[in-house]
Amino acid sequence: GLHMSPRHNWQIHRKNEEKNRPTPVAIVISHHPAFYLGSLNVSPFGVDDYAKVGAIMGEALRLTPSETLGEDFMVPADAEMVIEGHVLANVKEVEGPFGEFTGYYGPQRLRNVIEVSAITHRRDAIFQHIFTGHRDTWVLGGIPKEGSLFNLIRGVVPTVKAVHFPMSGSCRFNCYISIDKKVDGET
Repeated sequence: GLHMSPRHNWQIHRKNEEKNRPTPVAIVISHHPAFYLGSLNVSPFGVDDYAKVGAIMGEALRLTPSETLGEDFMVPADAEMVIEGHVLANVKEVEGPFGEFTGYYGPQRLRNVIEVSAITHRRDAIFQHIFTGHRDTWVLGGIPKEGSLFNLIRGVVPTVKAVHFPMSGSCRFNCYISIDKKVDGET
């Protein structure tokens, strides 16, 4: 099964499901750490995610045609492994329970199903993994959230100075916001 956070990929898949079409997918395993930091950054729908990742990496993200869809579906060229396929439309399977990042087990859930069409990898590929639920992953997920929320708030409250998601809330559930208070009562 595949868990899709309700963001861009989920929106695209929902539109495809309405038309009973599968959604092409590429799962990237083992890339530069900045690749993952850039991919965690939440941005408005329509922003080029590959360009955003390249900005975090400090250089353009090198792309290559996918094995399955060719130049119609580009994938990161420097990934150690890429699993390609399609998320099937309107097909769900029960999975779980699994340990969650908060340290608790989540319930069994219906999840989307991927039909794998290709697996490519480098010779002697390195499988790099982040231990889900460890404080390191909380921080990695929190950093881009802080930046995204800071930019969102700054558009409404120009006096915002800082945004912080503390460890006490798994860098997700609690948020501190600092502002340059200009008048009494401003919060």
